[in-house]
Amino acid sequence: MLDAALGIPSEYRSREETLYFDETDNIKQVRITEKKDLNIKEKLNACFVLGGISTEETISLSELYGIMCKHNNKELKSSSDLQKDFPGLMKNQKVEKMLDLIYSRRWCVHFFMVQPIYYSFVDIIDSLFDSNMDTRSLKSVFYRILKSNEDYSIPIFIRYQYPSIQKSDVESFLKELILIADSYVKLHDISLNERLLIDDLVLQMNEVISSNKELVLLPNEKTNIWVEPFTFFYRTIIAMYQFKNLKFDQEIQVERQIKENPIIVNGEKLSNYTFVESTNEPMIQICDYVVAILKKYFVFLDRETNLIEEDIRNFDATQLSNFMIFNSLLLYSKNYNPLFFHYISDIRIPQMVDNYMLRYGT
Repeated sequence: MLDAALGIPSEYRSREETLYFDETDNIKQVRITEKKDLNIKEKLNACFVLGGISTEETISLSELYGIMCKHNNKELKSSSDLQKDFPGLMKNQKVEKMLDLIYSRRWCVHFFMVQPIYYSFVDIIDSLFDSNMDTRSLKSVFYRILKSNEDYSIPIFIRYQYPSIQKSDVESFLKELILIADSYVKLHDISLNERLLIDDLVLQMNEVISSNKELVLLPNEKTNIWVEPFTFFYRTIIAMYQFKNLKFDQEIQVERQIKENPIIVNGEKLSNYTFVESTNEPMIQICDYVVAILKKYFVFLDRETNLIEEDIRNFDATQLSNFMIFNSLLLYSKNYNPLFFHYISDIRIPQMVDNYMLRYGT
């Protein structure tokens, strides 16, 4: 039904395809530690990406290593090969060879990306506003407000034992959030649209305070658990792509948890997936590069627009060429199957991905 509402024909979901997956930035979950601190304090910009390539072709390890000019038998590892930020990757010869390989073979990129901090915060918006509203723009501005002053905002959430905020604490909790919003408006050069969204947000918070309401979706949540274990996202993909053949990089804990609690759709246990060891599977090694590049791209885009534009203007010829190939690959992939791009993120990220695909992709 959702696909139909978005104008996506059912064939895109039911079409049989093989999707290979790897992951990056799997921080397992977001929670408060016994020391009353956030477990990802040093990784607030974490961006979990579970994705890779889709193709019915295969490639041998020797062929892959030959293309990548790799002269030993050690598998491709982005953790050692791709350590620079996104502009740096656009200069990397290994990234250039990988992009050329995927694009020349007409393989498609697919991904399921999650910004854990965004995902942690936005339940509040769903508690404040009518469930029938499109709240993505409100969530976006709320995320930017809280992210702009993490050292102040995160301790507030910890102090009120978010997400299990009791009714007696709602007023003081929301008043502190309003102070952060007011400070954001004073300190940032914001657009009229952003100002109107913030005004709506503050108005609704004050309405909840004055009517002595509780935050409906929050009181029954687990105290100090901001995001459940990331196995949930594997389960989501398996159910979402139930008609496709899915091959994941081996994650023993995830595989065990899914076996212990099978995924059942319409009374049938799904078996459309396997976990494989990357050492002997070149397609998974390619996915390792793909998700690393995507993750750094999403982090690159999670900034002020003027900073992104300035970096792109300063790209040299090699960077610009690779950026165009990268966006051409994304554009081709999305046109092939729009379901291949899935975001749980600030709405600005998919908007900018689409913007640069159309500007730089061919």
